[in-house]
Amino acid sequence: SESDGGAWGNQPHEQNTETTTSQGQSLGLKKKRSSFGSIAGFGRGPCGAAIKKAVSRQKKRFQCDDFDLDLSYITPRIIAMGFPSEGVEGVFRNPLTEVYRFFETYHPDQYLIYNLCSERSYDDFKFHTRVEHFPFD
Repeated sequence: SESDGGAWGNQPHEQNTETTTSQGQSLGLKKKRSSFGSIAGFGRGPCGAAIKKAVSRQKKRFQCDDFDLDLSYITPRIIAMGFPSEGVEGVFRNPLTEVYRFFETYHPDQYLIYNLCSERSYDDFKFHTRVEHFPFD
């Protein structure tokens, strides 16, 4: 629950800094510094980065601070991303823990995820039940 530290056990500590995209555009986001444990780091490092780069090919990635996610800001309030993954799949896709950390860092208490995937789902409680399902093929 949120009262005992959230879905992953820790909450980030607030730090006021301006966040920009890899192209230098200001997103006007309030950043929080993370205090998450090692589970959030799964897939990080040189090997994880090389795998993600190979899978992403020419796609733009959100590479800011210590994030490296396959997502794009459509507008400052709308983000498109692939399905957040867990386990080994999280090495070459967006790890669910990192997606959670991203939203809690840049959009705390101000996000709603629309899951459009018909084949897969995840535990909505991992995003504080801020998930709506609209599956289509």
